[in-house]
Amino acid sequence: MLAIAHDERAVALAIGIAALASDALDGMIARRYSVESELGRLLDPLADKVLAASVALALLVRQMIPLWYVAAVIGRDLLIVAGGFVLRRRIGVIAPSLPIGKAAATSIGVVLLAAIAGVSGAVLAGLALASSVLLLWSLVVYAARLRRALRP
Repeated sequence: MLAIAHDERAVALAIGIAALASDALDGMIARRYSVESELGRLLDPLADKVLAASVALALLVRQMIPLWYVAAVIGRDLLIVAGGFVLRRRIGVIAPSLPIGKAAATSIGVVLLAAIAGVSGAVLAGLALASSVLLLWSLVVYAARLRRALRP
């Protein structure tokens, strides 16, 4: 966030790419070697959401990304986290991420990195709109999963 605040785009871009790559690698290693844990299933997506919200807010302050997109990202993530807590309390499980959720998270990363890289105007708006479709789709899928899990 400091790199964004100080307009150090190259540094912010390098950090963002490293964060996305390390997150993907971490997940692949955990699955490959069967070292997934319940704590990891909780903390990894939560950390991703905190990072995405922080970067999105930093970009918003610098007027590099539209407010509606930041609201969509943070709103969706808050709803998914709330649903996850409901599942954990009601049935005692931490539900794993779904492929559509991973696709939506990747699309957020693409939009944020594009904004950091200086993409703006119609191109950034198009990326944000496409990402928003994935955000909405993933929210619907997660809501349906929550509804099925909570049925008596």
